[in-house]
Amino acid sequence: IKPDMIMGYSMGLITGAACSGAFRFEDGIHLLDQIIKYRKLNFREEMVTVIGLEEKDIQSVICEQELEEDIFIACYNNDICYGLSGKEETILKLIPKLYEYGAIKVKIINSPFAFHSAFMKPNIEQLEEYVLTLCISKPQVPILSLIDQKILCSAEDVRKELVRNMYSRMFWSKSVEMLSKDTDTFVDIGLLKGLY
Repeated sequence: IKPDMIMGYSMGLITGAACSGAFRFEDGIHLLDQIIKYRKLNFREEMVTVIGLEEKDIQSVICEQELEEDIFIACYNNDICYGLSGKEETILKLIPKLYEYGAIKVKIINSPFAFHSAFMKPNIEQLEEYVLTLCISKPQVPILSLIDQKILCSAEDVRKELVRNMYSRMFWSKSVEMLSKDTDTFVDIGLLKGLY
C-alpha cells in the first residue's frame, strides 16, 4: 500500500513516521524506549475513552469534582467520544460520575502514562534532546498532524511533532474530515478494529 497521506497519534505517529521513511523502524523502537525513560512518575496515570457525552458535559463533571488539575481532555475523537488523561486515582473516581451524567460507555485504555496532557510536559527536554540525535529525513509520504491538521513535509516538522505528540491534545475527527475532502479510501492499521 502506498498511501497519499499518513496520520496517527501516540505510537501511531511513530509508526507512521517510520512507514513514511522519515526514520528507521529501529529508531522508532528506541524512541518508544526513551519515552518510557523521560517520564518520572510521581503517581499512577491512566487514560479512558468516554462515549456518549459532549465536551461541555465532561468539563462539567471534571469541574464539579474539582479535578481540573488532575484530568485533561486529551483526544477529541468526535462530538460524543473523547479520550481523557490523568491521575489514575481521580480517573477511577470520575468514571461513575460520567455514567451518572449519561455516558454510554467509559473504557479504560490501560496506559502507563497520561498521554496528550500537561502531565507529559515535565522533563520533556530530555525527549527533545534525544529526538535531536535521531537521523530524520523528509518523509516520502506526507504526514498529517492530528494536533493542528498541518501537513508535515520536512524532517524538522516530523522532529517537532514527535515531541508535541506527547503533551498536545489530539483531534481525530477534524483530521479525518480534512482528509475526506480529497479521498474516500482509508486504511486503518492497528491492534484492534478502530476505523469504521
